[in-house]
Amino acid sequence: MAMPVDPVEKRAGQAAFHGALIGFFLAFVGVALSTWAVFDLQPGSALALGVFIGFWGGIGFGVMIGGCTVLAREMDHPAPDVPPIPHDV
Repeated sequence: MAMPVDPVEKRAGQAAFHGALIGFFLAFVGVALSTWAVFDLQPGSALALGVFIGFWGGIGFGVMIGGCTVLAREMDHPAPDVPPIPHDV
């Protein structure tokens, strides 16, 4: 028997996943284009640096922001059918 999934946790997980995708893409594009234009790197080097920064920085930042925004909104305005998240956690 599967355990029931809390709707807040499900939304936080979905938001974290979407945040990871958006964070990777924004970090990749921002770093690749800026290093190519400003520092005049070769296109391959700029793309490689963009992938590196997107993987190590963009994904983590996107997950953090995506998941935390859902939980912060839920703590401020809990849904009527969902028990509130304790503030001392």
